[in-house]
Amino acid sequence: DENILDRIFHASVKFGSEIIIRVTGDCPLIDFNVISKGLEIFSKVNPDILSVDKKRTYPDGFDFEIFTNKALRNSWEDNKKNFSSDKEFEASFISPAKYMLESKKFTNFDLIDKVNNSSLSLTLDYPEDLEFIKMIYEELYPRMKDFSYRDILSLLKDKPHFWEINQKQDYQKINFNLD
Repeated sequence: DENILDRIFHASVKFGSEIIIRVTGDCPLIDFNVISKGLEIFSKVNPDILSVDKKRTYPDGFDFEIFTNKALRNSWEDNKKNFSSDKEFEASFISPAKYMLESKKFTNFDLIDKVNNSSLSLTLDYPEDLEFIKMIYEELYPRMKDFSYRDILSLLKDKPHFWEINQKQDYQKINFNLD
C-alpha cells in the first residue's frame, strides 16, 4: 500500500512505540549524531514533532522526524476522515509527517544547525547520487565505520574532484567550517 502514514501508524500500534524516529530510505549518509541531538532536544522540549524539514539548514539527505505516538494517531485519524473508504485511504500516498508539520494542531520543533548547508545534497535520488555516495563510503568507511557529517564535509573539502560526479552540487555554497 502507498499510504506511509497508515503503515507507520500500524507498526507503532503493533510494537507499542511511544516515540517514532522516521528516517527515509534515500538518506544513507544521515549522521547519527544529528538524530541523537534531535532526540535529546525532543525529550527536553516535548513537542509533538521535531524535524529538519520546515526550516532546512542540514543537507538534503539528513531528513528525519521524531514524533509522538499520540501525534501520529491524531494525524492518522484526521487524514482517514478525508476518505470515503478504508481501501481509498490505504491506496493514497500520505506522508506521515506532512500533516503534522503543516497543521497548527501540532507543536513543532525545528532542528536548526549553526551553519546553513541546505544547498548540499547527500540524498540518493539519481544514479550520480549513488556514485557520489559510493565514493564517500569507499573513502571513509574503511577508516571509520561510524563517520559523521563533519567527516563527510572534511572529505569533500579535501577532495574537490568528488564534486565532479554530481554536477547539481554548488561547491561554493557549502560551509565547510562546522566549529
